[in-house]
Amino acid sequence: MWFRKPPTPPSRAHRWPAFAATLEAQPAEGAAERLRRFLDLSDAEVRHVHVLRRSGQPSLYVFDVVRRRAGPAGEVVRWSSWVLVRSDRSISPVSFRVAPRRDAILESLEASRIGASRVDLASRPELDAVLAVLARDPAAARALLTPAVTEVLQRMVAAGPGAAVVAGERHVLAHVDVVEDDDPAALLGLVSDLLFLCTLLPIAGPATVDPADFLDLG
Repeated sequence: MWFRKPPTPPSRAHRWPAFAATLEAQPAEGAAERLRRFLDLSDAEVRHVHVLRRSGQPSLYVFDVVRRRAGPAGEVVRWSSWVLVRSDRSISPVSFRVAPRRDAILESLEASRIGASRVDLASRPELDAVLAVLARDPAAARALLTPAVTEVLQRMVAAGPGAAVVAGERHVLAHVDVVEDDDPAALLGLVSDLLFLCTLLPIAGPATVDPADFLDLG
């Protein structure tokens, strides 16, 4: 009896065009270096860049980031997928970073690295148990955490390992660790949540804040 070898599944690179088509995004590999510098990704590789641009609307970028590190067992390769919205208009009245709760020492080190403080959520224990929010103006950032905003943020940081959300004045991004052979279509939920977050933030907080508040988070 002859046994036919099962077909090899399409690689991530071959799956990207189909995923991008669902977003109506176009290839934009020429933006890879600009994104790498803008996001301060050091020597990481930016791959599979696609962008959706529409007149009068923020730009949506989706792409992979590949980091290589030499370790005792050889080279370690880490893949992550990123979703970025950039706008000519203000999106978030306060800048902040959100990730799942971690060890207090690790959170303190991360806050120091970006010149921020951890937002005290003790009065909202259901959030304090799952979210670490870092900002230069903790009170202003806390005011943004409406029920609608926190519901979206909780979904986003639960998207997978390494998930985080960063909001700046005119951009909001999210990233999550992936495996090289994963189907990028799994990002669709993260894309939808990021776009929804961008509609919520402008109406969630005060109309004006001190421009010096904004973090340079890339």
